[in-house]
Amino acid sequence: MWTRLVALSFIISATFAATNVAIPYLLLYFKGSLPSLLEELLPAQKVAVEVGVLTSAFMITRVGVAFASGYIAERIGYKRSILIGLILYFLTGLELLISKDFMEVLIARALQGFASALVWPVAESIIVLSVPSEKTKALMLYVMAMNIGFVIGPALGGSILQLSAHVPLELGIRIPFLLLPIGALLGLATVYSIPELRNKSNMKIKELKSKVLNAVYVFFFNGFINGVAAGMLMSVSIVYIMQYVTSIPAMLSALLAGSGLVSIIVTMPFMKKINALDIEKKFELLIISGTLHKVSFMLLPFSKSFPIAFIVLSIINVFSNVLLPLLRSLLSDVIPKEITAKVFGMQQAFFNLGMIIGPSLGAFIYRFLEAQGLDGGYTFVLAGLVGLSGIAALSRVNVEEVKSDVRQ
Repeated sequence: MWTRLVALSFIISATFAATNVAIPYLLLYFKGSLPSLLEELLPAQKVAVEVGVLTSAFMITRVGVAFASGYIAERIGYKRSILIGLILYFLTGLELLISKDFMEVLIARALQGFASALVWPVAESIIVLSVPSEKTKALMLYVMAMNIGFVIGPALGGSILQLSAHVPLELGIRIPFLLLPIGALLGLATVYSIPELRNKSNMKIKELKSKVLNAVYVFFFNGFINGVAAGMLMSVSIVYIMQYVTSIPAMLSALLAGSGLVSIIVTMPFMKKINALDIEKKFELLIISGTLHKVSFMLLPFSKSFPIAFIVLSIINVFSNVLLPLLRSLLSDVIPKEITAKVFGMQQAFFNLGMIIGPSLGAFIYRFLEAQGLDGGYTFVLAGLVGLSGIAALSRVNVEEVKSDVRQ
């Protein structure tokens, strides 16, 4: 059953990422600032704020639903929650395909946040509940499948844009947006036959033992901080690359896809070893990898050549491959399984809450720096510093006390 969710992770991330690459070009087209799809560099700073607002809109709806996603799944069924989310992905993909202005794109993006909250916290809960003895390994495969999708998606979207340069611009700019509706249909076919899972529980998160509850709250806080930092990075990273490294769709796709592929190759050999770690070792690895992940953000302003940008993005992706599975695995180690969906939903909700603030904050800082004649890339240094504050909070958790509470 869980392997179908790994496949779903790949399908939706690939098709969703393909549309992400196309959105800045579409927004530039709406502004009349896209002469063709073959320009070496484009004035991407003109849509930096719009890109940030779209990301925030996605997260605003996602956070509202994610807070309740565990409760929703318990009431209507885990599988049904996922199916409803995939139907929304299909409909909003069609909306992007025919959109005529920024407002229509904004509405579609906001509804996609709703879909995301119904699908992914629930999918992760099913994985943890279905293979408890190998949950870290299964979660790493799930995250890697997602990352492979984010590798292939930009390459696919960029390649389609490149090929579309030879058709009328009004048509060519929209072709990549066909991919998400197709991906949603494939996703529905993939998970439709999995058995329904219901794990209804009246237990509340606040009923956890004190040390465990405090640790869970720290994880929630880190999730929020990580959301702010990731949002600052994600909202303007493509804008930065298009402005300073390359705007050629094929080159942009090669940069994003290639760095993602390298990170997966590097991470794969360590999967079994990480799965075998106890709570203390997992926590140590979480602190180390989290610190290096945020420090690597700060290298981006110095990455204006293709090779250097490739290396830095690969480093960021390597640590991303490790962090999410570790976070989910550690949470599931210390909480009763019957509230897994609730805790995972809340964790994603706090991350999404940070992602409401981060993208707009990053976009406005980037645009302000550029307006002052400074390098907008220094936004990434601020993002790294913000992220380190979350890691500092995690480092204060007393793992021995948490383990003692779990045993009781």
